Amino acid sequence: MCFEKNLLPGREEVEEGWATGAVALRRSLSAYQAAVRNAKSLYIENILWNNQNKPRVLYD
Repeated sequence: MCFEKNLLPGREEVEEGWATGAVALRRSLSAYQAAVRNAKSLYIENILWNNQNKPRVLYD
């Protein structure tokens, strides 16, 4: 069965797994935040560019 001592991960292996997961989470979160920041910037730039002669759209 799985309860034999040799088949269960040791404490060091479990902690290493958590650390690896935390690094992966941090990297993916940073990539996601950069993508959101870029998309927001492009969205606002597009609004400004398409409505540059319509101050009512920009300042209402």
